Formats: sequence, C-alpha cells, structure tokens
Amino acid sequence: MSRDKSLIESLAEMGQDDPEFRKEMDALFIETLDEFLEAYKKGIQQASPEQLSFAIHKIKFAVKMYAIEDMYKAAEQGRQLVASTVYTPQQLAQCLDEVNTLCMLHRHKIAQRLSP
Repeated sequence: MSRDKSLIESLAEMGQDDPEFRKEMDALFIETLDEFLEAYKKGIQQASPEQLSFAIHKIKFAVKMYAIEDMYKAAEQGRQLVASTVYTPQQLAQCLDEVNTLCMLHRHKIAQRLSP
C-alpha cells in the first residue's frame, strides 16, 4: 500500500508543477466520479455489498488527493448498512441521496478548476 501511496503522492506533486497534467487528471477523475456514482446507485438498487465495494474501490485512490473523505465515508456507511441486511428502503434512499449530493458537489468543484 505504501508504494501505491507514493505513486499517488507523486502524481499529485506532478499536477502541482504541471497545470496541463493536473487538468488531465481532473478530467479523468470527473469521469471516475461518474462511473463511481453509476456503480454505487446500482449497488444500492440491488442491495449488493459486493457491487458497493466495487464502486467504492473506484475512488479509494483519490480520497486524499481530491479531499473526498466525506463522500468516501458516506459511501462506506451505505455499504456497511447493506452488508448488515437490516435496513429499510428509506435508509437506502437516504444513503444514496447523501452520496449523490456529495459526489455532485465534488464533481462541481473539480469542474470549476477546469473552466477557463
């Protein structure tokens, strides 16, 4: 894991020194957020902890780099709720709403950096 962390930190540093590289990283991460949200919605709809884990894994690498700890934590809480098998449809909807809201907020912040 430390090797991965070093690689991610290196990419973040490169982004600070190279604005064009950072823009490319940001654009790719916006796509990743879209993929994450689609997979997360599917996991909630299917009440599948495995699908939710798959979705969460898509953003794990970027938690610190993009300061998305709140979204990661909310997504993980939803996965844990589904894994517990003790939940109501309203609880699942609430989890999805929270993750969706946070995802859109972070996506918007990143997209603003891409705008001239």
